[in-house]
Order: sequence, then structure tokens, then C-alpha cells
Amino acid sequence: MGQGIPPGDNYLGLGYNGWSVFRESPALGVKPASSPNAIGTEIRNEATQGPNLITTNYPDSKVAKFDMIRMAFGCAVNGQVVGTGISCVVRATATKPNSDGTPSSIVRQDFRFQAPLLPLSPPPLSVQDFSDDFKGITDLRFTIINSLIPAGLDGTLLALVADNLSYKTYLKA
Repeated sequence: MGQGIPPGDNYLGLGYNGWSVFRESPALGVKPASSPNAIGTEIRNEATQGPNLITTNYPDSKVAKFDMIRMAFGCAVNGQVVGTGISCVVRATATKPNSDGTPSSIVRQDFRFQAPLLPLSPPPLSVQDFSDDFKGITDLRFTIINSLIPAGLDGTLLALVADNLSYKTYLKA
């Protein structure tokens, strides 16, 4: 479905583990905020690729921490031909370092995506702002904690789709 981002690969200073690049299509189930691509993570991939993670911790990283500001997101049950955008609640969980650089604080924020019950076309992603708690983080993970999967659709194809991630990075000293 998506073209994988190899674990440890980075884009604009951050590493993306367990994420893939998706091209806009009816199979995606939601409409990217900036066509034609979005990134996504499928629940079934966690068993083989590990948990989805946006991180500063990868080989040769020059980034010490980052502030997560905003993103567009949605949930979908992806199909081989047609996908379906579904309502969901997504939890963002981030790690902040102690003053000595070791990981310590865990911060969380929940976001809600509301898909129409009978969509005539893929619903657009929802733009959400992160709280100030997400400043100075080193790792960010997303979990779908609640979703309305239509009867008859396989929940293992449940995906979080994200686009237009806005963040600020801070280089290592």
C-alpha cells in the first residue's frame, strides 16, 4: 500500500520508524492535506517494524530535541481498492529529556478525528495543534485508542494518516 520509510531514515532532521509514504488514492480512505502524499502507519506493521516513532535518536542525528507544533491527521481502514475514513481518537505520547539529557518525562495529548457516517468522497484530514508540553521532546509516538470500524472491515488494516507536520528542531551542541 505505502512505500516504506526504512527504519532510521530521516526527513528534515527527524527519524521515522514504522511510517510509510502514501500516495493519494481511493484506497487511502482520507484526503491528504497537501496532495499527493501523506505519511501513515498501519497497526499491522507494528509487529514487523516496531512501534511508529518520530525521533531524534538515529545514527548520525544532529538534532537534540524538537518542538511539535501541529499536524493534519485522520484514521482510515485501508483497502486494496477503496479505503474508508473512520472516526477515531489518537493519543500522542512524547518523551522529554532531563537536564542531563536522559529521557524522563512522558507527555500525552489526545486528538479526535470525526469522519462522516456516509462519506461521498474521502474526508479531509483534521488539523490539530499540540500543547506547549510537546516542546523540547526527543521521541513521539501515536496510538489509536478509540475508533469506529464499520462492520465487516478488518481492523488490522487500521491506519493513522498524517500530513503537514509542523515542528522546530534544535541541533546538538
